[in-house]
Amino acid sequence: MLFIKKVSFWSFCILVTTLLFTTTSCRKVKSISINDTVSYKAQDRCNGETMSYSCNITTYGKKNEVILIEGFGGFDDPTSIVKMNLYKNNTYEIPKQIDVGGRTIEGTHVGMKDNNSGEIEISYVVTFDDGTVDECSLRLVPAL
Repeated sequence: MLFIKKVSFWSFCILVTTLLFTTTSCRKVKSISINDTVSYKAQDRCNGETMSYSCNITTYGKKNEVILIEGFGGFDDPTSIVKMNLYKNNTYEIPKQIDVGGRTIEGTHVGMKDNNSGEIEISYVVTFDDGTVDECSLRLVPAL
C-alpha cells in the first residue's frame, strides 16, 4: 500500500511539473504562486449522456493564464487533473494531454467564459486506453 501512495504522489508531481514547466524539478512546484482556487459544479454531455460532478479550478501564472481542473470529467480512478489555457477575451483551450489515468484529452473548440455568471463552456474529446472515444461538451458553473 505504501508503494501505491508513493507512485500516486510522484505521478501527480510529474503530471503537474509536465503541465506547468518544460524543464524543472518537482521542488519548483512549491514556488508557484496560486492565484485562486474555486469550486465548480460541472456538467458534461458526452455522446448524448449527461453527467454532473464537482471539481476545483486553480489558476496559476502572472495573469492567471494557466488553469488546472482537478476532478475533470468526473474521473476518480485516478482523479483526473487537466490543464486549460486562458487567452484574450476570456477564451479557453484544452491542449492535447494525457491525464494520470492514461486518457488522452483534447479540446475541440475554443471555450468562452461569461463575465457576469463566471460560467465556462468548452468542448473536448477523450480517448480511453481501449481506443474508445467520447465527444463532450463541458459547462462549469461556480459553486456558491
